[in-house]
Amino acid sequence: TRTPGALLLMEDGRGRSIAKAAGFRVIGTIGLLLRAKRFGLIPAIRPELDGLKNAGMFLGDALVREALRAADEKGDQMRRGSRASET
Repeated sequence: TRTPGALLLMEDGRGRSIAKAAGFRVIGTIGLLLRAKRFGLIPAIRPELDGLKNAGMFLGDALVREALRAADEKGDQMRRGSRASET
């Protein structure tokens, strides 16, 4: 039996594809962080993303930019980008 509204948290690309094909709703770490922010459980996702990267999780720059945009934290990204262009 399946629980309505339940999500499967998974990062592995192949596993996600198989789970989706089997009818499961799948969410990754960034999706979970976005939901946590939306529900007021965390104030921002940037510190969490930084912590994940520091712990060794690979997060591509494009994915981080998109996540920050989705979290309405693009101002943080623009400030960060402007510093990089000044160096």
